Amino acid sequence: MARKKRKGIGIGKQIIIVSCVIALNLVGISYALWNTGTIIESTVSTGYINPVFTTGGRTYSVGTLDLLTNEIVELEIEVDHDAGTVPHKFIGYDVYSYPTNIDISFTGNGIKLTAPEIPGEYTYEVVLRYIQYNGFGWEKDLTIKGGINVTEPLPVLGTDTVGIEKIEFDSGLQEK
Repeated sequence: MARKKRKGIGIGKQIIIVSCVIALNLVGISYALWNTGTIIESTVSTGYINPVFTTGGRTYSVGTLDLLTNEIVELEIEVDHDAGTVPHKFIGYDVYSYPTNIDISFTGNGIKLTAPEIPGEYTYEVVLRYIQYNGFGWEKDLTIKGGINVTEPLPVLGTDTVGIEKIEFDSGLQEK
């Protein structure tokens, strides 16, 4: 019986295989060169909160107020809630005063001060705390600083005439 001669891989198939191997090598080399020579730069910005007073700045100086004992004063202080790129909300306040506690409360649009009963000079600082609106993230503080000079009220003069001498004089007119 005669054996059939097997045909080997044809020249066309050899060219295709060699072309595929060369193409694959070129793709691998070009990918390696592209991967080492490429630099990607980017900037990610998440925003910021920036509560400030409408007068500008993060500290508001009230100065020294002259008050009588137990006198109550309300100071209006506005905060710019639109500053920054992330909305923020008020979460509380802390009060620091020297030499004794001054009755200070935050009213939402300012502070209310009640002068102490003891005359003297007092200083205070109110720290307003703000946080990113969703409750997570950044916290920023605003500070209100000032002083109080407390004096006693003057005594009220009444109808008491102790110590006043009554002087009578004659006008010289006679009654007819």
